Amino acid sequence: MAPSITHFSPADGLTNIGINPQYSLKLDESVNPLLFATAQWDNHAVMFEENNTLVTYQKHQPLALNSDVTETLNNLQDHAGNAVASHTVSFSTSATHDLSHPQLLDVNIINDQENIATNATFGLVYSEAIDSVNLHTSNHYLYNYATGEYADISVSHSEQNSRLSITPMQAMDAGTRYALYVAGIKDTSGNTGSTLNYSFTTGFSPDVSAPTVVNTSIANGQIGVAINSMFRIEFDEAVSYIAPSEVELMHSSGTKVPVTLSYLNERKVVVVKPQTVLQANASYQLTLTNVSDISSNETAATPVDINFVTQSTMDISTPTVVSFNYTNSQVVSSDFVPEITVSEVLDPTSINNQTFYVADNNGSKVAGSVIVSADKMTLSFQPTSSLQPDTIYYLYVSVSPYIYDVAGNRLAYTFRRFDTDDD
Repeated sequence: MAPSITHFSPADGLTNIGINPQYSLKLDESVNPLLFATAQWDNHAVMFEENNTLVTYQKHQPLALNSDVTETLNNLQDHAGNAVASHTVSFSTSATHDLSHPQLLDVNIINDQENIATNATFGLVYSEAIDSVNLHTSNHYLYNYATGEYADISVSHSEQNSRLSITPMQAMDAGTRYALYVAGIKDTSGNTGSTLNYSFTTGFSPDVSAPTVVNTSIANGQIGVAINSMFRIEFDEAVSYIAPSEVELMHSSGTKVPVTLSYLNERKVVVVKPQTVLQANASYQLTLTNVSDISSNETAATPVDINFVTQSTMDISTPTVVSFNYTNSQVVSSDFVPEITVSEVLDPTSINNQTFYVADNNGSKVAGSVIVSADKMTLSFQPTSSLQPDTIYYLYVSVSPYIYDVAGNRLAYTFRRFDTDDD
């Protein structure tokens, strides 16, 4: 039976490939290496791996700049003389050599994350196209610490081979610690990438629901937005990588504002940061489309569609606490609800039980909920049940990861004591 080429790099249709590509091909059986000693291969450096099923070669001379390239392989055979079918790919080159290592830009989980859905797919995003042949070697694995076994996985790539997806072939075990290991990454010129070695713990069920938006830093129709604002969108669960094409900040004239994306709060908060100061007294529209969680559940087409109008100036003022509704060490009843008022509108996505809470003198947090006023300038903490009598409590404000205003100015950390009476 004739052998087949199952994967080839650079892949067909890629663009912006360095003029010094390293070609790689994976075959479904061993190829005869003596065929690479012919005159056809005199201007190539050739290397064989994995029992001659993985072949890597590089031409001694660089390719032409900014050109369309067609690479054809023929006259390859296995050891029995069965010929490999001719294989052709086309790609285009960049204006220079590629001597830079591929950078890992994003991973859709964080190291030591807990409660990962048992049907998760793991995504890695790189700064450039990666060698797709090496994605199908034994350099990547998903390890189950409880059983000591490696899970079966499939590896795929997309977005000009810069995005890598690792999918378990079966649901992961519930409540179990795993290791995700990705190594041997190379770009299409053979420059190596860093190794990823993450651990995580699964939850107890698959995730079959799409993420939903629970809060945004500005409201639809808001006016007086500072021209140096950044925008945060909070979801009810962690979200996967969002491609640049899925977020758009558009001036009313039709001019698109360049932005960068980052993630906070275990990827539940997406931060959209304009790369330029916005125009004064101008109308903008912020849209976010096709957001998915790490189990590939996708939101409605446009989960975020916010129109707003800027003010004439930047906001570089730090928000401050203007008042508490009690004095330091004041004695209060067991149904007391502590409250603060601040000097300017806050970003509600930064206000939660991590950044604003009550704890007793031993550091034990009180169960309760944070209430944000309609004008986003008053915060209160509502305990779930009555406070303990004759107990010292503290209200903590802007604890790490901190509370911010819409422009990203941080509210300074502070706290204040109150004591419950002995009734």
